[in-house]
Amino acid sequence: MTIETLRPEANGVTNTFPTQYPNSTSHYDKVDEVISDGDATYVENNGDWRTELYALPVHVSSGVINSVTVKVVVRLTGTDDQLIYYTSLRTHSTNYGGGAEFVGSATYITKSYTWNTNPNTLAAWTWDEIDALEVGCNARYWGNSNIRVTQVYAEVDYTPPPIYPIRGFIIG
Repeated sequence: MTIETLRPEANGVTNTFPTQYPNSTSHYDKVDEVISDGDATYVENNGDWRTELYALPVHVSSGVINSVTVKVVVRLTGTDDQLIYYTSLRTHSTNYGGGAEFVGSATYITKSYTWNTNPNTLAAWTWDEIDALEVGCNARYWGNSNIRVTQVYAEVDYTPPPIYPIRGFIIG
């Protein structure tokens, strides 16, 4: 098992969380860091169902793809635990959500969902599909809390192609 981690490099087709810090034209640069920066940069939802999707860079690996896991580092900002969220990805122009759950922590936690096959084709992932993939999350709140996201990324689990030794030969 080998993992290639892909972090956002551009906004995706949908960026509807109303708050980002610091405020700028892009949302992706608030969630693309390798090490969580806590509340130094984030996107936040304080309303009905909203979606954040981010474009990923082109892969550098090769081999057979075993799965794609979307990870989101998220927390509550308030006193209620009535926040529901799920990781999401976009492939073949369709959004897919993975396992809705409540977020009940005021400190950042990592949530994830794994797709063993492409949810659109129900077949094994291809590297072309990985290159076109967008990842993110959907969230909704009720009450006095918001959902804050500081990191989003995809982990592509793959098996590299075998390496065959080159046999020596004699020139003579």
